[in-house]
Amino acid sequence: MASRIENECAYCAEEVASDECIVGKDWKVYCSRNCAEAGETMSFEQWRQLMRAITTRSGFFVREQIG
Repeated sequence: MASRIENECAYCAEEVASDECIVGKDWKVYCSRNCAEAGETMSFEQWRQLMRAITTRSGFFVREQIG
């Protein structure tokens, strides 16, 4: 997601205090564990779509990784 302010949650866009932030597995900053889980899932799905598009265009066959 595009950031409107420097310290906002990558999922819900609420402002996050620097001492209360959670850095997700996708290296994005979130305001809560719930937002982190939802945001990480969204990031993973976006990554899968991107990889599917790249491998389809290049003619490569790649097995999907799960988890």
